Amino acid sequence: MAIPNVVGTLQAAATQALTGAGYAIGSVTSTSDAAVPSGHVISTNPPSGTAANTGAKVDLVVSTGPKAATIPNVVGLSQAAATQALTGIGYVIGTVTSASDPAVPPGDVIKVNPPSGSAANAGSKVDLVISTGPKQQIIVPDVIGYTRQTGEVMLKQAGFQVGTVKSKRSEQVPLGGIDNTSPAAGEMADQGSAVNLEVSSGTNSWSASLPIIVFSIFGLALLLFIGYGIAADRGQNFLKLLADRDFARGLITFLIAIATVGIAIILAISSLVSSGDKDDDRFDRGKQVLTILIGVLGTIVGFYFGSSTETKSLLPDSEITTTVLPDATEGQIYQSTLEAPNLTKPLTWSVSPNLPNGLSLEATTGEITGTPKKASGANNYFFKVTDSSMPRVTSARDLEFRVLPRVITTQSAPDGTVDKPYAYKLDAPSLTAPLAWSVAPLLPDGLTLDSTTGQISGTPTKSTGKITYKFTVVDSATPPATASAEIKFEIK
Repeated sequence: MAIPNVVGTLQAAATQALTGAGYAIGSVTSTSDAAVPSGHVISTNPPSGTAANTGAKVDLVVSTGPKAATIPNVVGLSQAAATQALTGIGYVIGTVTSASDPAVPPGDVIKVNPPSGSAANAGSKVDLVISTGPKQQIIVPDVIGYTRQTGEVMLKQAGFQVGTVKSKRSEQVPLGGIDNTSPAAGEMADQGSAVNLEVSSGTNSWSASLPIIVFSIFGLALLLFIGYGIAADRGQNFLKLLADRDFARGLITFLIAIATVGIAIILAISSLVSSGDKDDDRFDRGKQVLTILIGVLGTIVGFYFGSSTETKSLLPDSEITTTVLPDATEGQIYQSTLEAPNLTKPLTWSVSPNLPNGLSLEATTGEITGTPKKASGANNYFFKVTDSSMPRVTSARDLEFRVLPRVITTQSAPDGTVDKPYAYKLDAPSLTAPLAWSVAPLLPDGLTLDSTTGQISGTPTKSTGKITYKFTVVDSATPPATASAEIKFEIK
């Protein structure tokens, strides 16, 4: 009985075919083979077709696939030498492309793909990039004054590509002519590189000065408007209105609206007097700018008209009669009331920025109350009040306010004399009584510090040099405040 042909089949299928025919599987060995996929049978022993007794053993040789190898370094070799080196170890030459390289002689390999040193199976394709040597430098032709179409043809014939094309106004070159190139005419450039063009969109006309004219007129009108307001009989009232935030916000909105309309007019006229050059995209850019400006204007107008639903009457003179706020002291209860007696109650008060931590403004009474938790320097606060009349009346005033720290105001003490009575009192008026005083180091012999009054008294018994004493006081506030001062004196 002849052994069936199982070459090229999977090992499992070959085993089934052989045992089904009455043969036994002998030894199974593995080897690489570029032509037979991994896991498939390469050959049998005895070979297929050989007569063998039933039950005879058949040995199998199974493929592990192509043998893996490392791509050799052929960079710098000639194309022929590289091809021989690669095909000699089982690789196939793939695509061959050319590129310029000033460091690699013409005809030699610049690089391979997969790169040298990479692992690849025998039979894999390896692509080569062959050097054509350094790029040739040629002179950029002079195309200034030619039409764009003619200039592009001249550049391509000289071995260049056409790069970006921009439009610009020119006094020397007619409409549609080439006004400038980059690189410039006469310069050396790589063959095949791009040359950028600037094409004339015609000579400058009165429309080029249109923005200056329009904005000059606008600026002059604005100056006349402000000048009239100042020079008029109620000029001082006009200046006070400018200081009011609501009036200023409305004026800014009006000016931005006028500016936006002016820019729209300029863009429209500019588009009408443009050269019509298909590459002139000024109008498209103008529309983008106009869209942005209209968006900004809409935001500002919406903020202005949407910030309040009340009708406001802006007064040149503030109706808030309070002109000075008393200072507060850190950790001590504070109370002060803003007054606007001529406005119709109930009133609505507000302040910007927020008052110091621990203080608050009562919105209906204008009363400032609380206990400031931290000292702060003098700051301006913008107080605003709106009444209940129809139409509503709003008035505002800037007031300066500060929170003083709790400190020992005594900064020095007089020197004492041996055997002569001594008395001096420390003071901390911003702290909440009763107070608890202490000192370190101990006072000179014969002197004592009264812990409740801060009084230093007694008769010193011996002299000392200048010594610095640290006096500390704790008050009865909740939470208690602590202050200290270093005071230097001596006993002579």
